[in-house]
Amino acid sequence: KKDIFVEKPLALTADECTSIVKAVTKNNVRLTVGLNRRFSPLGQALKEKLRTRTSPVLLLYRFNQERQVSKRKEWVLQESSPVQSLFGHVIDFTSWVLDEVPVRVYAQSSSHSPYCDVVATVTFSDSSLLTIVFTTSDNKLGRETIEIYDKGRTIALREFQELRFYGYPDRDITLSSPDKGQYRQLDSFARSLHGDQSAPCVTLQDGINATLFSCSVLESITKKCAVPLTWKKS
Repeated sequence: KKDIFVEKPLALTADECTSIVKAVTKNNVRLTVGLNRRFSPLGQALKEKLRTRTSPVLLLYRFNQERQVSKRKEWVLQESSPVQSLFGHVIDFTSWVLDEVPVRVYAQSSSHSPYCDVVATVTFSDSSLLTIVFTTSDNKLGRETIEIYDKGRTIALREFQELRFYGYPDRDITLSSPDKGQYRQLDSFARSLHGDQSAPCVTLQDGINATLFSCSVLESITKKCAVPLTWKKS
């Protein structure tokens, strides 16, 4: 009977999502998932800037995961593919930034299961295109870089610390350290539980969408074809 904060991913399969929905409904509790990047200050600044766009955009999201997994994290590759644990972050953030529904994904991997090096192309409902480049490399390369191309202009978000504008009149923004929104998400969820209806929250449906997307990426890799996406707005 307690409300729940669960780290991503919500689940590893569609059947697990169904079981979680039944349990949450039966016990009448609130559940949120740690998809925190939408709470990052630079992520919110990026979303506000893209509100004025009038046409589809191209996005490049490079996510680099350290190749050597420490002993305390060995379970990660034993339990699941990195696709399942990290691609949910990517699709949740980009669909939220664009305020569009992803409708199709085509993914390929240069490695064998559990697929640690992946390129995926996602088509959104407004014809915007997202390319995800997921690599396992030296962590000195950096972890996350997002670039948005819109009519000859570019916005680059690096490590959720730097927001750079090219071709825009806006001034670049640099934070003293990376801020991916973890603490803001926890604060918002707490305010929501205390009755603040204006506090934004990642919903159970958001967590399900992220899980099903990751499953579709793996399906596309194994079937070597594009896969339509099941996505419900929360």
